[in-house]
Amino acid sequence: MGDILSFTLTSGIILLCLYLPYKLLLARENQHRLNRLILLGMYLLAIIVPLLKPVSFFVRNTDSTPSVAGAVANIEIGPLTGGIIESETPGWTRIVLWIYVIGMVITLCRFVWAYIKLSNIIRKGRKEKMDGYTLVITGDESRSPFSWRKYVVVGDKKDTEECRAVIVHELRHLSARHSMDLIIAQIYAIAVWYNPVSWLMIDELKTVHEYEADEAVIDSGVNLKEYQMLLIKKAVGARLPSLANSLNHSKLQKRITMMYQSKSKMAGKFSSFALVPALAIGMAVVSIPAVASLISDASEASLVDPIGKITKNSADSEMSATGTLRNVSPIVKGSDTKTMSLSETVSEPVKAEDSPSSVETISLEAKSAAVASVAEENKKEKEDKDEVYVAVEKQAEFPGGIAAMMEWLGNNIRYPEDAYKADMQGRVIVKFVVNKDGSISDASILKSVSPSLDQEAVRVVMAMPKWAPAENNGKKVASYFHLPVVFKLTNPEPADTVKTQKK
Repeated sequence: MGDILSFTLTSGIILLCLYLPYKLLLARENQHRLNRLILLGMYLLAIIVPLLKPVSFFVRNTDSTPSVAGAVANIEIGPLTGGIIESETPGWTRIVLWIYVIGMVITLCRFVWAYIKLSNIIRKGRKEKMDGYTLVITGDESRSPFSWRKYVVVGDKKDTEECRAVIVHELRHLSARHSMDLIIAQIYAIAVWYNPVSWLMIDELKTVHEYEADEAVIDSGVNLKEYQMLLIKKAVGARLPSLANSLNHSKLQKRITMMYQSKSKMAGKFSSFALVPALAIGMAVVSIPAVASLISDASEASLVDPIGKITKNSADSEMSATGTLRNVSPIVKGSDTKTMSLSETVSEPVKAEDSPSSVETISLEAKSAAVASVAEENKKEKEDKDEVYVAVEKQAEFPGGIAAMMEWLGNNIRYPEDAYKADMQGRVIVKFVVNKDGSISDASILKSVSPSLDQEAVRVVMAMPKWAPAENNGKKVASYFHLPVVFKLTNPEPADTVKTQKK
């Protein structure tokens, strides 16, 4: 659930940055079809961009020698930890996640209720098959006409007989499939219920839908004054849930004003290009360290404690491996550095114990006991081979100890070029297994920053030489480890400052 919350935070920021210029520059333009496409495109961008995990929209330097405004690439290695890592996310994130889930459930229930309500209205009404649609007559004269899916719903049939505009209006909703727009908007609002823009976007969509339908009525030759009087008459009708397009949606003043407004000129259409810098601003906002950190904390939140989240055997289960590797060179294109798989598994065949070929003068009970003993030993041996221990008596160790590991990492880890240029930084946590033979396998990311930084952290872990394996009761066993790798860029101190400090 934490990943979903993190996604909605990023998506909400992107949508907010897109909504503001739309509201200021485009909402009043008489270009309803284009505005509808723009609104749907805004939803599409708000969903796709967070999935692409944009890290920084602006690349400051694209020279052949990577540099970021003179920044120094630093890579810090955090404490090497045995066992299953304990959640490091702040406690408030769990409370926020619970609030988010409860709100999402409530919003989902409202959506289901609206669907059931509309279905019941249609089910109870009298249906008449028409050309391309089904007319539903509810018998409730106070109900304003509305359309949903393939149905046009009216309170009384005289609404359609006396005023052709009602049918023209509702058929425009059906032919343009406006109900699909509203379903998409509602599903998005369920996931991002806490963001006011989610609900404002639904209102904008419905307003554009009404503008389109009003335009179809005017183009059909219906008397404009009579149509406006119909809108005023139906304005007092009951409002429908937001899943349906109702004739009396939106403020009449806005709709009548739009009927008299001339079509937007080319300059109005060019205003849509304002969404491009708005998208760039949204991507830049989610790349701000404070915002990125908040989103990252949200992604690690969980509703309950993970099963077996930490089992530290002793003080030795956390070994001091903290250090900083300064002035690290970025990986350059064309490097022959091997990138290893995120999940390599080591499997060994289970060797069965040789059973005695013959047994002399042994009782049936003793023979059965011997067979059972051999089967138990085989089973235990298989379990020992497959099990990865969380707590061990003697921790696995890098050849030469922690200092040697730091030296080895310093010689082998590199700052990825694309992350270096994009000013991307953050803390990656790699989980891996030290097998019984000392080999490294099953490297995976517990905390992600970006694909390239994640990949480099996994690569260097998987490339480590064989360790001295962990031991339990004198027997070599496989064990879990976690290694935090902090990639960061810092601006070097000015030469004058350094000289002053020396003095």
